[in-house]
Amino acid sequence: MKVTFDSNVWEKVVLEVEGYGFIKDLIQAGKIEPYICEIAVSLESIQKKDRLSFWQKYEPKSEVIEIESNESRFHGRFCFSSDNEAHPGLHHTHKFCLLEAKRLGFKVLPMTNLGTVRSPEIPSDMKVSFNSSDEFWKYAERLSECSNYIESQGGGAVEYKKLKEVLGLQQHSVASIASKLPKNHSKTFQKSVAEWVDGDSLSAHYANFNDIFCTQDSGKNAGSKSVFHPDYIKNVSKCFGLKVMTVQELSTL
Repeated sequence: MKVTFDSNVWEKVVLEVEGYGFIKDLIQAGKIEPYICEIAVSLESIQKKDRLSFWQKYEPKSEVIEIESNESRFHGRFCFSSDNEAHPGLHHTHKFCLLEAKRLGFKVLPMTNLGTVRSPEIPSDMKVSFNSSDEFWKYAERLSECSNYIESQGGGAVEYKKLKEVLGLQQHSVASIASKLPKNHSKTFQKSVAEWVDGDSLSAHYANFNDIFCTQDSGKNAGSKSVFHPDYIKNVSKCFGLKVMTVQELSTL
């Protein structure tokens, strides 16, 4: 059984918090194949109070590589990628949890977001591997399919994109949005990033054909358009055949 764990669950599993021990037992018994999401580790590890200031400074990497040129013609390659070295780093507790998760056999579902920073501290051998580029692109297409639907229903990255539209920004860049927001909008920005992470985490789960997404997030305090709000997740789950469970529900299987 392939289970994707939200941050509010897997960290408690590896820290052996009371009430979560049965999950560790099931993993060690080989009954659960555990997964976590790269986007959650990478973006949620940036402290809430620091997120706006981080994105105000962050820029993806870009480079033009000359392949061949003469007086009338230039042939080259433009490379655009995330600047992972700019990531502020994992808190020591978060890093400890990640290494414990590796020891238990957790795998990391990769991000497909172009130019968005990844944590370089995620061990490469934890990441889900693909047998071919074709297999990866099928994963990316499924992730995009689910993510786009979540946005079409008003959740996921939609609030971030609304900020972009309101501010009249042409560049689809988190950094460009953050740089235009006054400090008193920091919480609005934090929430938009958190919802984006939730939407793409669920989409990565779907893209990898995993069986159950386990979270303790009910989304009730974040509004009806929050990804894990009961009404919202019911709709997405029905559309994509997803099983989203709490820890308590997982324990009854």
